Amino acid sequence: MVDRPDLDLLMARAADGDRGAVRLFEERLESIAPAAALLLDVLNPEVLVVSEAGLAAVPGLGAHLRAQVSAHARPAPDRLVAAGSFGLDILAVAACAGVLDSVFQRPMELRTARAS
Repeated sequence: MVDRPDLDLLMARAADGDRGAVRLFEERLESIAPAAALLLDVLNPEVLVVSEAGLAAVPGLGAHLRAQVSAHARPAPDRLVAAGSFGLDILAVAACAGVLDSVFQRPMELRTARAS
């Protein structure tokens, strides 16, 4: 695997197919699956997007995530459990989500406020 804590190196190894590195990411997904299943059970969203570095490195891990979430959800969800598409920039995107939602929901109000 890796000789020091280095996420970029671990992701590179996983992307290259290093079984030990991939297994670490599988274990991370297994640890978050119960929480993801709880969100599906309680909030009942149409789509649950999970952002995890391993999914950015090895997109095939999405099937492992869905299987783990299905094993914990009651009943097994028909809803989509998807990997986030923002990769490692997810924190910056998430920080802006509220602002972007306002702009997309009411674009003319923003334009009118600027003109005043």
